[in-house]
Amino acid sequence: MKAKAKLVSSLLLGLLMSYQVLADTSQETSQAPSTEYDQFAHFIAGQPTGRSPWAALEQTPRWEEHARRCNQAWLRLERNQLSR
Repeated sequence: MKAKAKLVSSLLLGLLMSYQVLADTSQETSQAPSTEYDQFAHFIAGQPTGRSPWAALEQTPRWEEHARRCNQAWLRLERNQLSR
């Protein structure tokens, strides 16, 4: 379980660092900051963002696995807590 937690925290740290790099290099975008934050939140939650700075990363096996695990977690939450 500790290995899994370490993997998740490493992934999140990497994503946050990637966001900072992409945010620094995409100052010329015409999107409002709230849109960028919304897209980033979807990316972190394992939901596709469409046309965003993270679209290429969404094609990687690592992100696809992250998205699959997020989806499973949401389904468990729905089944065990929200639908009661």
